[in-house]
Amino acid sequence: MMAAMPLDRTMMYSAVVICGEKLDDADQPQRVRNGTGFILTMPSETVPGRLHGYVVSPDHVVAGLTNVEVEAANPFSRGQMYPPQPVADWRRPAVHPHADLAFAPYPLPAEQVLISLEYGTLVQYGLHVSLGAQCHYVGLLAPLGIPMARSGTIGAVDVPGIEHDGPYEYVSHLIDVRSYDGFSGAPCYVEYPVANLKPLNPGALPVRLPHDFDERPLGTMGYFHLFCGMFTEHFSDRRMPGLASNLGTGIVLPADHILEELMTDELRAERAEEDKSTSAE
Repeated sequence: MMAAMPLDRTMMYSAVVICGEKLDDADQPQRVRNGTGFILTMPSETVPGRLHGYVVSPDHVVAGLTNVEVEAANPFSRGQMYPPQPVADWRRPAVHPHADLAFAPYPLPAEQVLISLEYGTLVQYGLHVSLGAQCHYVGLLAPLGIPMARSGTIGAVDVPGIEHDGPYEYVSHLIDVRSYDGFSGAPCYVEYPVANLKPLNPGALPVRLPHDFDERPLGTMGYFHLFCGMFTEHFSDRRMPGLASNLGTGIVLPADHILEELMTDELRAERAEEDKSTSAE
């Protein structure tokens, strides 16, 4: 998606909240907001224009929850969420069985406008992720209940052998970040700046330019953002406990690993069967 600003406003509403019930210290069920996820849509291979939705989140966010629900942001009302939708059919990955990943079919509600990530537009298989590129990831800032973007730099790509929290093992991208609790599961977007070659009238700028720019043709920048993966955790150096190790490096499950799970023969057959059933009605 190309925007005149570094991040398009609609992308601010692409994150959802994963809720559910957990047992508290007294073994009583308590409803909690446990993390972040997003809606990814796959186009039908037989019905033009039809999309199949999936909610995607890290497995560690969903594990241990019962009565899981998804709260999506209302893009027309800042800080407001749509009513929670129950989601029960959670799947673990088959192609990358040790990845920190869970996903479930998510019927797209006709009465809600959701900002989803559509395969073929924002989501592309085989995306080249450049070292040093800017990366933005979007979640809901829990204390204020509003969508918020965090930023970082792509520091390393396709890194094997990282010791992850929990029973997980997967190749990861690393990003240099500042973050906050609750952003596990946030969709990550890598930024591609491009120059707009249309000359800009300096008089339209809200500031006066230094005299060195008087004779130079000026233009604006445009930005493409494409989905590059899911924020799963902070890199933790157990020799350096605390903020110094938790806030400096983020771990991202690459986009291709997620897409490979949604493009298995089994899921393609499921989508084809659903298309067939719907067409027959």
